[in-house]
Amino acid sequence: MHPDCNLTGCEGNRLYIISTSPLLMRIQLPHHKNACKWGQASIDFDLPAELAELLYTYLGQPRRAQLDHHLLIGQSCPNVFMDMHGRGFAGAVLTLYWQKWLVLQGVVSMNPSMRRQVFVDERASNSAAAGPSNQGATMLMGHSEQQWRNWYDMQFHPRLAQNAVNSMQLWKTAMLQIMSDALAAAAELSLSTAPHCRHDLDLEHEF
Repeated sequence: MHPDCNLTGCEGNRLYIISTSPLLMRIQLPHHKNACKWGQASIDFDLPAELAELLYTYLGQPRRAQLDHHLLIGQSCPNVFMDMHGRGFAGAVLTLYWQKWLVLQGVVSMNPSMRRQVFVDERASNSAAAGPSNQGATMLMGHSEQQWRNWYDMQFHPRLAQNAVNSMQLWKTAMLQIMSDALAAAAELSLSTAPHCRHDLDLEHEF
């Protein structure tokens, strides 16, 4: 349960095991940054198969061993993740575990905010790989595209400026082509009316 929650019947952010064969796990997050703006609408999604398998393995014997240990001293934990003392992970503790895991994987240690910035930079770049839409990705993060630009996309303004400069050449080429087409059309119109003008002059001369 989120400490600031005052919604009747809310069970907090939850992980559900929908089925085990095939394995299907779902996350429901009523508590996120835009909960109030979205009219308390929760974020719901099914986990990718690989992540679901990893979590399902953890929720088996490893987590039961932790629970058995802490139940012996009268403690239990409803949270999916718990520390060595049987308490649910706080945000700061999860960050520490995350950074230690990165080091074990031989990766540079970065906090979650830095990892989000790397992700947003890639998605917003002109060379972004195929992947989720920006709108969908921001919703999963409990953000909006405006929040992406304000907090994580540090190259937003320089990129827009450079894109505008690059696009001006395309605009210039298009305008020159339009002008050229207009001049060509005017020249054709002039040639097509010239014989009529000469004919009128001839008639005038005959009279």
